[in-house]
Order: sequence, then C-alpha cells, then structure tokens
Amino acid sequence: MIRSHLHILGKEQLSGRGWESVKLMDERIENLGVLIENLLSYNLLSSGRMTLKPERKDILRLLRESAAAWYPLWEKEGFRIEIDLEGEPLHWYVDESWFRRILDNLFQNIVRHARSGLYVGVAVEDREGERVIVIRDRGQGLGSGSDSKGAGLGLSIVDLLLKRMELGWKVDSTKQGTTIVILSLPHGNLNKT
Repeated sequence: MIRSHLHILGKEQLSGRGWESVKLMDERIENLGVLIENLLSYNLLSSGRMTLKPERKDILRLLRESAAAWYPLWEKEGFRIEIDLEGEPLHWYVDESWFRRILDNLFQNIVRHARSGLYVGVAVEDREGERVIVIRDRGQGLGSGSDSKGAGLGLSIVDLLLKRMELGWKVDSTKQGTTIVILSLPHGNLNKT
C-alpha cells in the first residue's frame, strides 16, 4: 500500500530533492521487504521447519538461467560480466527453488555490496579433479563497509541451504574482491556428468 502512494506521489510535480526522497523511500521499502523475507526464511531454515525436496538437477542449466535473469540488471548497473558455463551437464541433488534462492542471494550481494568493483564472474571450473561453481566480484571484500549495509542474513541463508543440500562452500575475500566456490561434498551429493 505504501508503494502505491509513492507511485502516486511520483506522478506529481516534484523538485529534484522531492524525486530523491521518493526514490530513497522506495529503496528503503524494498530493502525492508527483502529483510522480512530473509528473516522468515532464516527462521524456518534454522528451526528445521523448511522442507527441501532434492532432485537430480543440471546445475549448469540452473546457473545459466539465473545469470540470464540477472544479466539485464548487471548491464544496467555497468558491471563487466564474464560467464563461462560451457561443458557437459553437472548434476547435483538440489532443491531447485532453494538453489535458485542461493544464487539470487549471492548475485544480490554483488549488486548491493560489491558495486564498486563493477565486475561479476560466474563459471564452472575444475579444481582438484572436481567441477565446482565459482562466483567472483571485484568489490572491496566482505569485511569492508558498503553503501548498502545489510543485516548479513543473505549469506547465513546461503550457508544453511548449502548445508541442508549437502553442498559446501569456500569464501576468499580480500580488498580486491571476493571469490565464492560452491562444491559437492564427497559423502553426499552426486557430482557427475
């Protein structure tokens, strides 16, 4: 309801400062909505009340579709985009909708917190004989502040979801950027073509 009033206000004759205020209010409302959604998801996941339905899925296909959905926003924001998702299918047992949520949380973090680097890389690489997902940015690293400070729930949700799907992740974050590697854990998930 508040957004509809902002929309009406946006149709009025406003000064430059007025437009900035409307834009800021809209961004804050959007951030609040994301925070509430993340709080609910985190609560359900951490309490074990969230049911996951893992199925054998082609992770490359899910990555391509997710990157394609984010591509227009990355372009609009001026990011340099490198995507290397070629090769044979990569099958893991995942809950498709929650795996997409993992990717959305990671991509959203890049847009919100690593904007300064204006770079996003998404690839599948061979590391130590295993095919892994690699997501990179060239922001200032996870430890540094950003213009869009978050509550940290997005990465907590990523961690919980990956554990529930028996996937692992490694984060390497410096002032030159962050690299996140998602991998299949040897005891659980199927990492075959």
